[in-house]
Amino acid sequence: MFSTILKNIFIRIFSRKIVFSKKFDFVWMIHPLNLEDVTRRYFFLRFLPESFLNFLLSKLPPLFLSSVDGVQNLQGKKMRGCIMGCFLTSEQVRKRPELVNQKVLSAVKLVNKLGSEILCLGGMLYVNELTEKEIKSKFNINLSNGSALLPVIIFERIKKVLDFNGKKPNDISLSIVNATSFKGKIISRFLSTKEFKNIILLGRNLEHLKELKEEINIDNIKISNELKDINDSDLVLVAPSNHRLEFKLDYLHEGITICDVNTPAHDYNHILKKYPKIKIFKDETVNTKDVIYDYNLGIPSCNSYICLTETYLLAQRDGIKKSFFHNMSPNMVEEIENLFHNSNFFLVDKKYD
Repeated sequence: MFSTILKNIFIRIFSRKIVFSKKFDFVWMIHPLNLEDVTRRYFFLRFLPESFLNFLLSKLPPLFLSSVDGVQNLQGKKMRGCIMGCFLTSEQVRKRPELVNQKVLSAVKLVNKLGSEILCLGGMLYVNELTEKEIKSKFNINLSNGSALLPVIIFERIKKVLDFNGKKPNDISLSIVNATSFKGKIISRFLSTKEFKNIILLGRNLEHLKELKEEINIDNIKISNELKDINDSDLVLVAPSNHRLEFKLDYLHEGITICDVNTPAHDYNHILKKYPKIKIFKDETVNTKDVIYDYNLGIPSCNSYICLTETYLLAQRDGIKKSFFHNMSPNMVEEIENLFHNSNFFLVDKKYD
């Protein structure tokens, strides 16, 4: 950790002239899930009191972790990126949005010095629309967070699950939990065009659900603020949200399939004890074998998380003119979908039996 900090001080001082004479085309910023994620990587920190370690993390600036090579734009030009660390745990991200905002703005200033126009916020990192506009106007940096690619990858997984069982979307009913969350809305809009037999949109606020249903304007969509209504579905998709859910056993049945794309995913062990045949898919990753990064993300090095993969796709365009963050339109998701299907990336396969 201390050597990393010293290296980053050097980078911040000499980034323009010496270390990064070649600019970065994109930057991906990540955060640890919890304190164990930090102490496992930097073992000597485990001896610090938890309260002091949380304080230390809150004070650390964004740090350079690794370069990323192997991405080419559509004209064959090599693109260069980097992975940057924002040392806030998921709990800190949830409870202290003002600190997240501060960390992101600090990162933006460094990203600007490194010459990048793309900053992807990984994990649970988030800024409001006003901050996004400030970043765009002051620094000409476009934000992304995987929101455009996420529904595309989700539907790829759903198709694989259905193909294995000899079914199509119009054979099954779908529930989308957290449908009105930031990413939940984008997912709901996208999947509503895929001709499922019926769709239930679930969330805490009934008025927000009504607004989303009216916006989508498709007959086979129902809404509910009762989580137990997932019991009527064949497939339950749990969209990302900071609000953690409590799945009671009587909400589910043996034939349900669950796709959970939260980071971290919910704990389903108590459910699997009663319903061992329920299929649960989570931790979606993409095979990006030609891309090279020198950092342990907890997944095979030939794979990347969805938000990082979206960053590659945006960089392949050799610069983007808009952020893929707030106000995501269906056309923007379609744009990312086309880039993904025309790339050599593909969804990491899993067992379905």
